[in-house]
Amino acid sequence: MIQFQNVKKRFKNGTVALEDINLTIHDGEFVYIVGMSGAGKSTLIKLLLKEYDVSAGHITVDGLRLDQIPRWKIPAYRRNIGFVFQNFRLLSDRTAYENVAFACECMGLSSREVRRKSREALQFVGLRDRMRHRPDELSAGEQQRVSIARAVINNPRIVICDEPTGNLDHQTAAGIMQLMENIHQTGATVLMATHDRRLMDNHIHRVVSLADGHIVGDTRPTTRGLRHEVD
Repeated sequence: MIQFQNVKKRFKNGTVALEDINLTIHDGEFVYIVGMSGAGKSTLIKLLLKEYDVSAGHITVDGLRLDQIPRWKIPAYRRNIGFVFQNFRLLSDRTAYENVAFACECMGLSSREVRRKSREALQFVGLRDRMRHRPDELSAGEQQRVSIARAVINNPRIVICDEPTGNLDHQTAAGIMQLMENIHQTGATVLMATHDRRLMDNHIHRVVSLADGHIVGDTRPTTRGLRHEVD
């Protein structure tokens, strides 16, 4: 479970990016985080990834308060979270396989285990035949699939996506979205910041809306596929 309790984020220049954020996300939920640019979506995600610290309130993940994690334990905390970004963040001089394997190597796994997990992850995202290609030899959609394979290679309980389809055409984005649905069906909790209304209409899940750093809407799908406001 993820809980934001009275969370505020103020930057050193005085800008308040988030204020009075109270949000509970249960295990296995799929939640869209939506809002205009500057609404606070990326800040919320960076707080959850411990790239930023809260200015007030606290965030709890599976009973662990993030403000109580010492700096040296942050990498271990992040290994339990898969993250996918709009700009892929791949190592340009490494193949798809090497990009994915690097995530395993950082955990100190054996060479055999690294090979097995990397191949399984790339097969899961449909890139079994593209493992030896570098990013500049892959399409944007294929690069994002590599990014997703890297994110899920350690079977994280939480997967966070920041505009994962933002640089993709609609057809390619639809394929990426289906991958996220497949990940969700494994039992993972998925948080996705997005502007893509069409994808949200085709894949109906809970929607948390931000504006000017505040939560202004929180709706869940009903059994008929329509959304209703969360109490």
